[in-house]
Order: sequence, then structure tokens, then C-alpha cells
Amino acid sequence: MKTQGNDLVSLGQRPLTKREYFAVMILAGIASKPEFIGIAAARNAVTLANLLIKELNKENNGKDN
Repeated sequence: MKTQGNDLVSLGQRPLTKREYFAVMILAGIASKPEFIGIAAARNAVTLANLLIKELNKENNGKDN
């Protein structure tokens, strides 16, 4: 089953899309390094979330046969 960036993840009052959830988790990791805080960190988190979704959807999930 492929994952879509707009699939929902319910964690609280307002569900997040998988893309939003992945970006939040990535940004939390980035934010643990104070030198990476700022708009560039947020943009990088979204870019990495998009790349993660793309990788998750690759055939065989990157596994060798």
C-alpha cells in the first residue's frame, strides 16, 4: 500500500496529514540543534518529508531481492 502525503494521522483534536506529521517529526529533530533554527529548517523539514514519502512509495521499499 502506498502512502500519500494527504493521508490523515490522528494524534489530537485536529488530524494531521502524513506529510505534516513527517515534517513535524523531522523539524523536531532539526530543532534539537539550535544552529539550524529558522525558516530554512522548516523548509528542509518539508523537503525531507516529501522525500520520505517518495522513498516509502518506491517499489520494494528499497529492499534488494
